[in-house]
Parts: sequence; structure tokens; C-alpha cells
Amino acid sequence: MKTRFIVLSLVACSTFLSCKKKEEEVDPYAFSFNTVPVKDAKLFFIGKEETELQTSTNRLYAIKEDGSVEQLILKDGGGTDVSEKMRPLTIANATPDYMLLSFARQGNVPANGYLLKKTDSSLVTVDGYGGPPKTTNNDLLSQQDVVYNGSNQLYFLSARDVVRNAVVRLSLGNPAFITGKNLVSDSIYMVNTFEPDADGNIMAWVTIGFGKNKTIVFNSTAAAIVPDAGNNAYWTGMDGSFRYRSTDDHIKKVSFDANTNTFSFINSVDLKANNINDFLSRFQSYKIIYADKLVMFTYVGSTATANMYELENTSNTPEQITSVPFKAVHAIDHLKNSQTIFLAAEDASGFQTIYKINASNNYSYTTYSATTGKYKFYEIEAFEDGTLYATAKRNSDGKNVILKYDASGIETLLDQTLDVKGFSLEKVSEF
Repeated sequence: MKTRFIVLSLVACSTFLSCKKKEEEVDPYAFSFNTVPVKDAKLFFIGKEETELQTSTNRLYAIKEDGSVEQLILKDGGGTDVSEKMRPLTIANATPDYMLLSFARQGNVPANGYLLKKTDSSLVTVDGYGGPPKTTNNDLLSQQDVVYNGSNQLYFLSARDVVRNAVVRLSLGNPAFITGKNLVSDSIYMVNTFEPDADGNIMAWVTIGFGKNKTIVFNSTAAAIVPDAGNNAYWTGMDGSFRYRSTDDHIKKVSFDANTNTFSFINSVDLKANNINDFLSRFQSYKIIYADKLVMFTYVGSTATANMYELENTSNTPEQITSVPFKAVHAIDHLKNSQTIFLAAEDASGFQTIYKINASNNYSYTTYSATTGKYKFYEIEAFEDGTLYATAKRNSDGKNVILKYDASGIETLLDQTLDVKGFSLEKVSEF
């Protein structure tokens, strides 16, 4: 199948979007956000009825700078409300300039995705991208679904339908002429997760045929199956090269020889020699890169006890961090400009609370004690000033609520009347 990728400006092509092109149906809705301008929004999230398993009740909401929460009404070019037709699946704070949103038509079948410019609320439709719905209630796999390299290139997992996923790269250097390229064909591979390295190579866990799962590295001229990755985690390391946990208990580094057009897989660190026995499952891992360390959490979003590791550091001696006494981790976020990590996790007694961890000070931590046992958290989102927002269920009455915490952990209840389960909580006013 020939994959076609077209990026269209809604301002210039509202009429064209209502037409059809050969071989493919384009999205008929060219809508604009009329209720809450982006410049007034602090965060976006998707809210749904708690018992709804599909997307029929999904709606898009904004938390404004003043703390109020409002539903965004989606309108087409003629001013007609299309909120019932365009049900949001995912939101990503994709780049300093753009949000990336995806919508569903029926069930979890994706429609087109949209780049939403933060400065003026203008929209660009990304033809063929729908984006799979999040399968967990925390910001977990999104770091492998949407990746910005800091140099005007945006990588994302492109879901054309419920069984075909590819990897697409957008070049954003010229906002008037955004271009896209399909890097991993969905006619051959079903891509489950991926990461790019510093050179634009792709490492992906893919399905080939019926139930045949492999980890493969790609570039524009070559591809190679990683022979001993199993179902273990892989990541882009501090030096911009791929790493993975091999089945023989090592961290291995992936290198590419342009002269021979081949990939090689080189032992880097013996994990068991450093008392790390975790399989580092790719399905439930969360990676954080700071200037002097790479931190990874495993088993995030499950009922199992999560683990925290410093897999890379300046001494090249990975270690498990055991000083923070959390158990299951339900949601996680971190600050980029300070080594602060936030967890919504169970304490030793099994009660959920907020942990604030200082990775630059031997992983010292505090807990927001007022939250302990009060909520079941869905998602959290942190700002560089230390402010934290959360969506959660209140245990005392079962209400779904929107919360805000200042840098010292003082709680403000923003909303309890919408009573919707909030997910895909993403910053708008800060990247």
C-alpha cells in the first residue's frame, strides 16, 4: 500500500477538506475553538463518563489561567457544533509552539489529527494521523508516542486505523510549509512503541504478521532486528544513542556503521553485577533524562510495586533507588529545569499520596500528607514553578475532581461539578 501524507492549513483549505481525494477520504470537519482561546488556557484534558468504555462521551476541556474549567465547543467552518462527531482521543504538548490532538469517529477508530498553534489558535490538519487512545490513566506511553527533538522535528505514532500504526516525522521549521514523512511503513509493520535517536534513526517494537513481535532499528537505508531485546525496555540514552536491556542481563548500545550500512549491538553495562534484576518492561516504563543522569521507573500504572533506577550517570554505574518508600505508581511527571519528580503513588500502607522527589539531592523526598488516602489519582501535570495539577476520584463520595497544588503542596479544589474522569492532562502555556 502506498502511504500518502499531506499537511493542510485549515485557514486555506476549509473547502478542500469537505471534498474527497483519490484512494483516501479526508476529514470533512474543519473546526475552530471558539469557547476558550488557547492564550487563556493553562491546560487541556479529555473528560469522559467514568463507566464509558469507548469514546462516545469524550469531550475536550480547558483549565484556564484563573482556575476555572470549561468544555471547549468544537465548530466547523460554518459555525456548526461538531463536538458530538469529533470526539477527542489524545492530547500531546508536542512542541514549544504546537499541541497535537487526535479525534475518533466511532468507538476507538481514529480520524485525522491536528496541530494546534498555541499563539493564535490556528489549526493544521495532519492527514492520516488519528493516534491511538491512551490505555492507561497516566502520562506513560505518550513519551514514546510523541517525541520532539528540539530542532523543529516532531516524531509521532500515526494510527491510520485500529490495526495499522506507523512512525511519522514532521518538519516544522517553516510554519507556512510543514512537511511530513512516513519513516516506518504501516503496510509491513504494526508499530507499538518507538523512539528516535539523535541521528534520526528509529527503534521500534513492532508486530509482523500474526502475533510476531520484534524490536527493530531503522534508518533511511537499513533495518535490523535486535536479536536479544525480548520484551524489555529500550531508550535513547544521554549521548543520543539507543540503549536496551538485553535478555542476557546487560544494557547494550546500538551503533550504526555508515560504511557497511549495518547496525551492531555492544555490551555496555552488566546489570546483575550492579544488583539490577528487573526485566525493565517496555510496556510500563517511564524515562527521565537530566544533564548528569537517566532515571527510569518500571511497572508504572499497574498494581505491581514500581521500581526506580538510575540507569545512566557520570560514573557509569547503574543502581536501583530504594530510599523513596512508594509502592504502585499511578501517575508521574517531572520538571525539566530542576531535578524534581512527582509521583501519585501508594505509600507503604497502600494509600495513594503525592511524592515530590529531589533527584539532585540523593533522591530526598517529601509527601503531600493532606492527600494521603483522600484520592485515587488519574493523572498529574507539573509546571516549572512547582505547581501541580491533578485529575482524581475523591474517595469520600466517589466524585471526580480537578485539583491544583502549589509548590509547597497546599491543595485547591478547582472543580467537582463536571464529575468526569479526566485523562490526557497536558500543559498548554508551558512546554
